[in-house]
Amino acid sequence: MAVGGYRYAQLGPSVYLNPDTKSLYSLDVYSDHPQFTNMLSNTYSDLLRVSFIRHFLEWGGLILAALATLYSFIYVIFALIQKLRRQKCLHRLIFALHTANLVLVLNVAWLFYRTSAMTSYSSLRPFLTANLLCLGFSLVIGSLLLAGLNSKKLSARSKWSHLGSILAASILCANALYWEIYF
Repeated sequence: MAVGGYRYAQLGPSVYLNPDTKSLYSLDVYSDHPQFTNMLSNTYSDLLRVSFIRHFLEWGGLILAALATLYSFIYVIFALIQKLRRQKCLHRLIFALHTANLVLVLNVAWLFYRTSAMTSYSSLRPFLTANLLCLGFSLVIGSLLLAGLNSKKLSARSKWSHLGSILAASILCANALYWEIYF
């Protein structure tokens, strides 16, 4: 078989080898996969069919993560403005939780940037570990906020702020765990 001026010898079904350069050429092969039913394969990758509901849930999770990030960003900005105006500072644990959320998001953005440059896994390991630490920190702070939610000292507004903060952190942590951005 000749492709692009090179001659290839057939190694197997739809797989060819150039004896001079030792490069492989393969055609797209459709096959059955025991878990995903359909699979498209070639030399470099496998493409699996994703169901509509899974696709919908994954995009929904990403949209919720974007909204949680926006909420955390707005909270931190308003808290810093109040601090500069020397007004009563908002709850410190909530501020710490939103700061951890933003650190997690910035770290994920940095990882995305670094992986797009085809970097080694060992250079990414400290950032993945930092994600794991952010997840643990968010879990501890979220648990403390959840435990303090039953306090009679909290106003209705403060309770909603606590719940929104816990929900934002939960959404971001669930995304980090689902997409496995920690190892």
